[in-house]
Amino acid sequence: MGIALKRIFNGGIQRRPFKAFKRYEVTNVNYSSSFEISVLRGISDNDVLMEVSTSVDGEIAVDTFLTSRGGATPELNSIPQKIVWNTIDSTFFRGRRDIRLYDTASVVSIPQNKFGDAIKPRSIHGFDNSHNSEIGFSDKKISHEYGLILANELTSSTYIKGSDILLELGLDGEIQDRSGYGTFVNRVTPHKYTFVESNANIGKVVSLTDKTKPAITVNHADHFNRFNKEDDWAVSFWASIPPSQSVNPEAVGLVQKRTSWTHINDAGNIVTEIQPSIQYPFDISVYTETGSNAGKLRIMASNGDKTLNISSSDTYNDGQFHHYVVNKTGSNIVVSVDGTKTISSSYAFGGSVTNDRDIVIGKGFDLGDLTTAPRFSGSIGQVRLHSSALTDDEVSSLYDNSDSGSALQRPEIGYVFYNQGVMVISDPRPRYQNIFLGDGTWDYSSADYEFNYRSTKQVEEVSILCELKRNEFNVSTNPSLRIDHTDTDNRLKPMVTGSDFRPYITQIGLYNDGGELLAIAKLGSPLKKRRDVDVTVNVKFDID
Repeated sequence: MGIALKRIFNGGIQRRPFKAFKRYEVTNVNYSSSFEISVLRGISDNDVLMEVSTSVDGEIAVDTFLTSRGGATPELNSIPQKIVWNTIDSTFFRGRRDIRLYDTASVVSIPQNKFGDAIKPRSIHGFDNSHNSEIGFSDKKISHEYGLILANELTSSTYIKGSDILLELGLDGEIQDRSGYGTFVNRVTPHKYTFVESNANIGKVVSLTDKTKPAITVNHADHFNRFNKEDDWAVSFWASIPPSQSVNPEAVGLVQKRTSWTHINDAGNIVTEIQPSIQYPFDISVYTETGSNAGKLRIMASNGDKTLNISSSDTYNDGQFHHYVVNKTGSNIVVSVDGTKTISSSYAFGGSVTNDRDIVIGKGFDLGDLTTAPRFSGSIGQVRLHSSALTDDEVSSLYDNSDSGSALQRPEIGYVFYNQGVMVISDPRPRYQNIFLGDGTWDYSSADYEFNYRSTKQVEEVSILCELKRNEFNVSTNPSLRIDHTDTDNRLKPMVTGSDFRPYITQIGLYNDGGELLAIAKLGSPLKKRRDVDVTVNVKFDID
């Protein structure tokens, strides 16, 4: 009968790990039943603590309002939205400057058995119809930990280069510099300021109507010395100026680099002094209602000898948000409001205009301290300072606050955390508020979505070399070659015993040391066994 089983030694067995990827397609129909995916909504509690449960007749009961879909139990579908938001915040966002969680979030949580080791970067693609038209999105890898979720409709063709941004203050719930410089901002605890909805598609803004709060100051740093008479620069911001300022000065400051100076005194303490500066690059203010110019913009600069003082002909104290750009190009300065040039003048000075004063947002000009000085009564957001003049297209880009506009200067609408299988859509623009949530209450009758991604799994490819010597396995185990056509008959038909007979190999069995069959490898086509040479068959299979 010949050899039926042959031991394979370790030298003939090799194992090679590799990454395998499986594509999943998720829709608003199959996400729960087929994928066990949870879709949740998170809403910020704005530092007001929420109870997880309430007492009902002495019993502890889970809050009953629906905040998610896809949970295995009613309780998992009843997690308070603020708890969801705080969990996401503490797990992924808190303490990081490079990513932002706004007041609301749509969260997709994929179970590990559906993403394996991680979601494959750059594999997410999808669309959502929660708005009045389709939103396409995909992911962009930033690191092996997370990537950005980008809205395909948001183009960066007119975005300001990051290297040209000297200061970026969103003022939309936090007071910090998001530019590459990360300049220190003097501030009270951020939530002590009042942040309000702008209703201008730029997210929240800081309200400066509370006179008990100190003005927002940005410490002077070396990179702010680029605001001088030789260099080009620009200041951009949004502001809502009310009809009345309720203060006596002729004008109150919007954004200025003139009056305050933070430094370490002889005692080693950090102090802020407010004093007039004989030279300063810009003072952007608005006239109060105390004179005939109420509501007009005032732009000033000085080299200590010569002073620039120009005003707008139009008034802007209508309580509506407008976008303001002060653009210094060569020896000229141009002011644009809502994308339209309104003021232009010469900015030619003989002496220097640079100084070491802080940048102050929303404070009047006087010698009092930051708390008691006359204050701007209104709201400001999206303050940016640039180290180059802005082109007309860039000014228009900063002003475009349409649903798919570029006022926020970023195409990302959320983040994907690859290793946890979590996607978080969080953006202040109304168009991106209800992604994955249908109309906001998981009603997908006219607001469906679909996305696909690839899971990552490490798989081991096992390669086993089965060596067949020329004098081995030359008799077939096929029962039709027995005289009585049974497996138990050891008698072979005469034609099988001749030297010209060569069987075909169609499958190879793999056994353990106990003779138990572990696997069967089937050949793609029959292989004729040769008696003149040795034959090696390489059997490969994957283990996940």
